[in-house]
Amino acid sequence: MSLPTPTLHTVRLLLRPFTQADTDAIFALHSSPRVLRYWDPGYRSARMGYCLDDAAWGQGFATEAAGAVLQWAFYTLDLNRVQAEADTRNTASGRVLEKLRFVREGTLREDCIVDGEVSDSWVYGLLRREWKPLQPGSAAG
Repeated sequence: MSLPTPTLHTVRLLLRPFTQADTDAIFALHSSPRVLRYWDPGYRSARMGYCLDDAAWGQGFATEAAGAVLQWAFYTLDLNRVQAEADTRNTASGRVLEKLRFVREGTLREDCIVDGEVSDSWVYGLLRREWKPLQPGSAAG
């Protein structure tokens, strides 16, 4: 579903989509070391997710696939951190992430509403220095 970008008004501001007329101002903003001091070009983090048909559950496919993605992320892309989220009701997904050495870092409260049902999500993080590839045959489970 695609949502239209709104134009919002406050007492002092007009929040609107960018236009071609904004090009010079955006370039200047993105050229300012002071403005971008927290937007480190060395930002080396990504998010990972997976979704499998229920016929594939419990066969180690998620662990195996995520392990391959992590290997690529840490060694090819040179990332420092990978983050993943799992619905708190999906304990199997939590086990997959923990098997891969992700650390549960927190809970996003009521971040998802599906068919009127509210649920929380766990946030997991894995740092490159914590990553150890699984040994062949250890992905099953």
